[in-house]
Amino acid sequence: RLDMYTKEGKLLRPVTPDNLAVHFQEIIRWAPDSSAVAFVATLREVAVSPTPVPLPSPAEEPSPNETPADETSPTPQSSPTPNLPPVMAFRTEQIYLCDSEAADLRPLTRNEGFIYYYFVWSPDSTMLAAMATHSREWQELERKADEAGMLMTPLGRPRIIERTGRERRLDDGLTSVRPVWSPDSTKVATAFDTQIRIYDAAGDNPTQAAIPLRNELLISSKAFDDAQAANLNAANTGAAPDATPQPTTLPDPNTLVSFNPIVQVAWTAPDVIYFETAYIKQMKNAADSVVSFARWHRLLLSPPPAS
Repeated sequence: RLDMYTKEGKLLRPVTPDNLAVHFQEIIRWAPDSSAVAFVATLREVAVSPTPVPLPSPAEEPSPNETPADETSPTPQSSPTPNLPPVMAFRTEQIYLCDSEAADLRPLTRNEGFIYYYFVWSPDSTMLAAMATHSREWQELERKADEAGMLMTPLGRPRIIERTGRERRLDDGLTSVRPVWSPDSTKVATAFDTQIRIYDAAGDNPTQAAIPLRNELLISSKAFDDAQAANLNAANTGAAPDATPQPTTLPDPNTLVSFNPIVQVAWTAPDVIYFETAYIKQMKNAADSVVSFARWHRLLLSPPPAS
């Protein structure tokens, strides 16, 4: 259950009605301007009343330009409390929004069958960048991870969701890297393997710029591996490490231990993006988990040359 309090500690009111269960509590987020709070919720597994709650029909993946229809007749909640109006509930995790007074609770997304498992507010508080995947894909990821004794790492498709509910899918590819906003709220960035992708937040058809970094990461990893080997040799022999020469050809990725995919992106300034590469293996037995060769890199952005 999600409750809201004043700064004096007074309970405003419970936010979620009895038919909703807050999910992914780690991403309950206030808008930067403190005007609203967003969270992910789904239909409670255990009904509080024998009266069933009508559910919407399963939907297909929304197109990049799709605008959800306005909700004209909210699903009635069984035995609603005076302070909690009826709210539409879904069998899969959707994003909900309410104002700073814990009122006007409504589903921001209404795509039954899709799991929204991450979102982040734009700095100007007008939009969310989110990740979602179909429940069948989620279940398949869970099955494969369970067979391998691993914790499941979600893979989703990035999208932008406006406070009106309009949703635009940014990419058809699946990624585990969570999207980030540019400081001016005009763009969103994420990563696919060794490629950074940047999307315009405005417009009906968001544009995409792909920045391939594989070659740069191969060269960087080669230099890093050689420096590590030279330092180890110096520690064993007592001699000063030799200078590491720059490779003249692209190295074989199979020979590099520090060549790994991008796992995290941070957009800290208009012209600077930082991204982390690492080898990550999360096991159900935490003692068997591995995080190695985590390295941060800096990407400097510059405007295209004038034509």
